[in-house]
Amino acid sequence: MISVGSLVVNTHRNVLNILGVSSAISGSPVAIYPLVVDGQSLKDLLMKRRETDAAGAPLQPLSVPQLVYISAQFARGINHLARNGLVHKDIAARNCLVTSQLQVRVMDGALGMDLFPGEYDTVGENPVKLPIRWMSAECLTGHAASTESDVWSFGVAMWEIMTHGDVPYESLKAEGLLMTLQDGQRLEQPSSCPNQIFSLMGQCWALSPEDRPSFHQLTMALHEFYAALTCFI
Repeated sequence: MISVGSLVVNTHRNVLNILGVSSAISGSPVAIYPLVVDGQSLKDLLMKRRETDAAGAPLQPLSVPQLVYISAQFARGINHLARNGLVHKDIAARNCLVTSQLQVRVMDGALGMDLFPGEYDTVGENPVKLPIRWMSAECLTGHAASTESDVWSFGVAMWEIMTHGDVPYESLKAEGLLMTLQDGQRLEQPSSCPNQIFSLMGQCWALSPEDRPSFHQLTMALHEFYAALTCFI
């Protein structure tokens, strides 16, 4: 996601703004981000809410409205990037920053690769590790990443959110994932996931890229569903 253009378009409340890029230390471009004192990766937050406190009592998991609220902000941040011609290529819970007030900011994928190396796989003779379990079917066959493939990955990220941080297709080997997807198999509906949200996921996982919704459509649908969930609270 890092590019010269991203220094200009990253000014959005749901994108972690890049302060600059420097090659002074390593010789390779390194992005410089602002410090967010109360921020943590969404992956960490989801996993922590599955744990217990010091007394052994379960921590309160995030509610469905909170999970939808997070998803809506996530979509809005990616929509901003897409509108400015940027393809993220690594959309996942690990690459999303969230504050204690559940304010969401999309991050570059480099940080997630450092913090969650186990979520990246190699396939065949290619030594490069990739986020295989989040990638679209066409990207797994070698096609270039696109906004439409980002939509697929966002559908997987929504599934992560609704499962409080499960790893997608965890029981499958990365090498066999493409055949599974081409056969029409997809991730199952999480137990606490509303039908409307799972329907959006399914649309994101359409085999044909042109059949997937846009990020604008996803943002609007998620915000509308969040409003419906909270109007009586």
